[in-house]
Amino acid sequence: MRLISKAIVGAAVATACSYVTASTITNNTLSRDLSLEGLQVTTGTTSVVTDALNWTLGDAWVLNDTVDFTTNKSFGSVDRHAVSFTCANGANNSTVFNIVSGSSNASNIRYSASTPVGVTSNQVCAIPTIAVLASSIASAGTVTISAAGRKAATLFTFDTSAAATVMTVASEYTVTLKTALNGQIDVQGGRLSFVNTAGTADDAGSTLQGNNADVFAVSIARTVRTQITSVLGSLVVTLTAGSSFGYLQELAGTGSGSCSVADGSGVAQATATGLLAAASLIPNPTSGSCTTLTATFLTVAPGAYNIFLGRANAWTANATNDAPFAQQTYSATASMSQGATALASSGSLNAGTWTINGTTVNIPYVPISSSINLQIFVANRSAQAGVVNFTAWNASGTSCTGTLGNIDANANGSYGTTLRAALQACTGTGWSDAARATVQLVTPTPSTTTAVHTSFGVTDTTSRQILINDTNGK
Repeated sequence: MRLISKAIVGAAVATACSYVTASTITNNTLSRDLSLEGLQVTTGTTSVVTDALNWTLGDAWVLNDTVDFTTNKSFGSVDRHAVSFTCANGANNSTVFNIVSGSSNASNIRYSASTPVGVTSNQVCAIPTIAVLASSIASAGTVTISAAGRKAATLFTFDTSAAATVMTVASEYTVTLKTALNGQIDVQGGRLSFVNTAGTADDAGSTLQGNNADVFAVSIARTVRTQITSVLGSLVVTLTAGSSFGYLQELAGTGSGSCSVADGSGVAQATATGLLAAASLIPNPTSGSCTTLTATFLTVAPGAYNIFLGRANAWTANATNDAPFAQQTYSATASMSQGATALASSGSLNAGTWTINGTTVNIPYVPISSSINLQIFVANRSAQAGVVNFTAWNASGTSCTGTLGNIDANANGSYGTTLRAALQACTGTGWSDAARATVQLVTPTPSTTTAVHTSFGVTDTTSRQILINDTNGK
């Protein structure tokens, strides 16, 4: 018969058994609330220490029993950990644990129980600090630490603890949209100013105000957290035009030239609310089509950061030299950085739209049929050009919108065939087999220089009926 080592049997039995007691780790105060940005700009092998921790024993310990503390991140330099800590239960027995192993970038550190022998359960160990490597926590989340005892005599694990959160890492700064561009370009004034006073709500020291300006703004908010390294970042705001910042391509006195935020009546400014921030505003490209404006604020703090678009202060219209505003949609990004390190960012922003008031022409009782020839002629007697849009309503009140095409400066445009096809393609309640519609045209031209002729004829081309519209009699 084979003899089985008592030691092996004992080990097997002990392994099969589990300890029902467990230790616990709690924060002596609160878990540390750390700034993500402050960690992102921290370099080298910097260690971040926890607040004081309490480790409550759930079992009896003896001399030379050890405890391994484990983290979900990486521990810092060993010289930043508490060299020792004491466990006590009122006036009863107490003992000291001394650090015996650990290294920077490791996931565990070990302490060993020293005299006296016989550390009882329910003793509370006051651990002053445990260090975590800063580079291992440079992302949002939590830092946890757990404990597992190890018997000196048998090397069996005992008195383990669940993972306890000892630090939280979250963004200290958020960059969001504050104000979108919403200017309505005044066609009647040559598209050189706005109908609404979009720029006055966020003046922030700008000289561009009232109907001459519109403003885009982002906001920085701060939730104060502990900064391991001071955040002294800059903010870059990039505003992109759907077509171009053509109104900035003026040279004073000439009406054309390279893209500039200061030459001519078309100008732009960058300002910050309540902050003396050095700001630069750079158009790109400076020649050809001017598509982006980049504002750089060298220091940041909570508040609004603005890009104003408009006309120079005390501007008066000069139809020869001034370039008009363009109807278009804008996009933007805003991001903080410190040196080469990217910090908080807004992501892609819908920066708003410039609309146009134009000339509105209503045409009632427009027939809808493939056997009907529509004649829609727009006479533009101005130097302005752009897109002709329509909105139609059927007898049920269901609307349908679309674009009919462009109208050139000092030219006529024909849109009958396009409108007929568009009306036949309208969908929704009441549009199936609809026989008539009320149509509203919007042209990007002044009403005083716009005339619209509307009529229809049948396929025999010998009969025609005039459709009354708002411009009849001009």
